[in-house]
Amino acid sequence: GVKNMYDDIIGLPHHVSPVHPQMARADRAAQFSPFAALTGYEMVIHEAGRMTDQQIELDEDARNMLDEKLKTIGSIKKLAKDERVYSARFLGDTGYFVTFRETDPLFSVDLSNPEKPKILGKLKIPGFSDYLHFYGEGKLLGIGMNVEEEAQVTDGVKLSMFDISDNTDVKEEHKLVLKNVYSTDVSYDYKAALIDADRNIIGFAGNTEGGERYYLFGYDEKTGFKCN
Repeated sequence: GVKNMYDDIIGLPHHVSPVHPQMARADRAAQFSPFAALTGYEMVIHEAGRMTDQQIELDEDARNMLDEKLKTIGSIKKLAKDERVYSARFLGDTGYFVTFRETDPLFSVDLSNPEKPKILGKLKIPGFSDYLHFYGEGKLLGIGMNVEEEAQVTDGVKLSMFDISDNTDVKEEHKLVLKNVYSTDVSYDYKAALIDADRNIIGFAGNTEGGERYYLFGYDEKTGFKCN
């Protein structure tokens, strides 16, 4: 019989497809569901996310015509100069964005008015989280890489738990750096993570000098992350 709550999953192998290439980071956001902030634009979102059996490649003239017809609903200029977005998550009228160049700014953005989005808060910490996942009430889990501030080199996979109970004052509640783990598939394939807040499970495969290893963590608000 099952001896503890993880026995039914701890022995499962990490699947790597020999046929399908791993998903590029830039393609991940397109798969997530529409969020409530864009009230009134549901049909536009639905059409933009519609799957088709055949991809149509547009020639340069067609692309130029399409560009002339596109209309921007709203935007935030200069969110983070010379940085790029590594990950994003949306909850109700709030969006959370991680950018990176030298530090890891986590932005909270008010999207209640799609035509006038505005920054609510900003948190700067070393490293970056290229995977975000809501983890129960008022919690946002980040998985990415820690960065050594002086040398500006990555030195291990980093887990962060952010307190987002006040979206104008986001805090890093706890963090854990896996110094012997130099990369994880979660960075470019969100399906590589096993996240179950109800059962308090955070699982993913990490690459070490000795090969790939699967990690399972639990989280406690007082003590932080614990490897099971």
